[in-house]
Formats: sequence, C-alpha cells, structure tokens
Amino acid sequence: MVITVYFILFFAIFFSLVIIGLFFYLLTKKIMLRNRAKKMQEFHAKVYPLVIRYITTGYDRPVFLISSSAKWQRQVIKEIAIQIAGVINSEKEIERLNIVIEDFGVVKEVETMLKDKRWWIVSAGVNEATELHLKQFVPIIKQHLYTEEYDLRRSVVRALCEMGESIEVLNYMVIHENELPHKVIVHIGDMLVSTGSDDPTLIDYIVQHFHQVSPELQGVFLEIIGKRKAMNQLPLLTTLLRREEKEIRLKAMRAIGDIGMILEPEAIFDFLFSSSWEERVLAIYVIQSCKLEQAIPELVNHSIQDKNWWVRVRAAETLYAFGEKGRKELKDVADTHEDIFAKDIANKVLQEKHLRGS
Repeated sequence: MVITVYFILFFAIFFSLVIIGLFFYLLTKKIMLRNRAKKMQEFHAKVYPLVIRYITTGYDRPVFLISSSAKWQRQVIKEIAIQIAGVINSEKEIERLNIVIEDFGVVKEVETMLKDKRWWIVSAGVNEATELHLKQFVPIIKQHLYTEEYDLRRSVVRALCEMGESIEVLNYMVIHENELPHKVIVHIGDMLVSTGSDDPTLIDYIVQHFHQVSPELQGVFLEIIGKRKAMNQLPLLTTLLRREEKEIRLKAMRAIGDIGMILEPEAIFDFLFSSSWEERVLAIYVIQSCKLEQAIPELVNHSIQDKNWWVRVRAAETLYAFGEKGRKELKDVADTHEDIFAKDIANKVLQEKHLRGS
C-alpha cells in the first residue's frame, strides 16, 4: 500500500515536471520566433531600399551585406527579390536583380532545389526560378517536363511558357499526345493560351505541325492563334470553317472573332442558320467582333427570335453594339415585334445598357 502511494506520487511529480518543462519550452520557442520575426523585419527594412536603389539605378551595389548569409536572411532577400521581380520588366533591372540574389546565395539555393530528388522540392525550385526570372535554369527545368508527377509538370509548363520556351512545351505535346490523358492536354493547352510568350516562331511551329496532330490538339493550336491575333492565319481559319468536326469549326470561329478580322463574311452568316446553337452563338460573336453590320437584317429577322435564349441575348447585344443604326432596330423589336420572346430580350438589353450608361 505504501509502495503504491509512493509510486503514484512519483508519477504525479514526474508528469508535473514534464508539463512545466513543456510550458517553458513552448514559451521559449514563442519568444525565439517573435525575436526572429523582429530580426527579419528589421533586416527587411534595412535591405529593401538598398536593393531597390541598386536595381533601379545601378548604383551602390549592396555588397557589404554579403556577409549576411544566415538562412533566414537569405529567405528575406528571396522574398524581397520575388516582390520586386513581379513589377520590373526591363532586361537591365532583371540582370541587376540576378546579381543581388547571386551575391546572397539565393541563386545557388534555387539550383540545389532544382537538383533535389524530391519532386515537391523541385517544384518549389521551379516556381522560384520562374518568379525570379532565372532563365539560366531553363535547361534543368526542361529535364523535368517528362516527370510523372502532375504538380511538378504543371510548374514546369508554366515556367517554360513564362520564360519564352513555349515551343518546347508544344513540341512535348506533339510528340507525346497519344500518351497524355485528355485532362493533361487541356490543362497544358490552357497554360499555353494564357501564359505563352509572344514569340512569332510559336505560330510558325503551330502551322508547320497543324495537320500532323489530332483534332483535340488542333483545337489548342487554334486557341493560341486567336489569342495572339495571328491575322496571317485567317486563310487557314477560313478553310477550317468547312471542317467536318464541329469542335474545330467552333474553335476556328472563336479564333476569327478573337482576331477581329474576317476574309469571307458570308461563310459566317451561314452559321446563323446552323442546327447547333453553339455555332449560331459564335457566329454572332464573330459578327460583332468583326463589325459586320451587313448582318443586321438577319439578326433582326432571325437570330433575335431564335429558340435558344443565349442566341437571342447575343443577337440583341450585338445590335446594341452597332451604334445608332443597330439600337434603332433593337428599339423597333422591343416596340413592335410579334414574337414575345424577341420583344422581352430586346427590352431587357435596352434597359440594362441604359442603366449601365453604355
């Protein structure tokens, strides 16, 4: 009985000491973190104006700070560099930024991350190389394009597109499209459309390989042509309006509308009578984008009373966009048209545009 009491007392004292020790450990940790955060803030305040001055003017390179090589200090420098890299665009400023982060060992740190065996570390390194405009690492980044890790490949594609290496990504898709899942082609295509460079050779590459790839990849190519307003490809787009695959016709129309110019307006007018409501909607988009006012009668007599709501809306909005002539026609529809749905949509568009002051 006495032994049991001593045993319980011993463990009570032991656990009390553990709890007290844990409390002091957490308190010490909190104080250390607070002190470190304060040091980082002070270091940031000290370094930031010096880095800005050097990058923007080229004077007073902050070499005297190179001795500040602690990991937390490099982290501060990296954060400052990423912040600055997001707003500068001249080659000289980017070059000076690279000099600063080279001085502080940040470039070496990114290189180490890119060569790591763990894909998530590599992915973080790719993202940092992209944000810091470290184009010297493009050869290393290209090697990771063939990874099986989805997130890493996404980072690599974005990096190559933003670093002016979109053709490398296109070539990867052309060679491996039969091995890539549909969602991967769509995802890479979206990034090519939204972040690809304005390199004119990109369109040349697309045209050269256009008829060698699947309709799915052709659709990606057409989006890029439209996004970059490649007017010299209007003959190709016009030809594709007669393609058997509906998706290609839709992509070609979208590209023509994005460019805002057309070679054969009559080919687009025919789509106003298509059995596909998507084609009718996109035909109206092209008519508005290319300012084809000769289509006004068809919009009034046919499209604005279409059985599909989206077609009616786009027809009414396009009439309004054509200025005084189109708005007069739209007002006549609202006042006198025998189709109640046409009248309703005309009134709706007129009221909304009036309220917006457009």
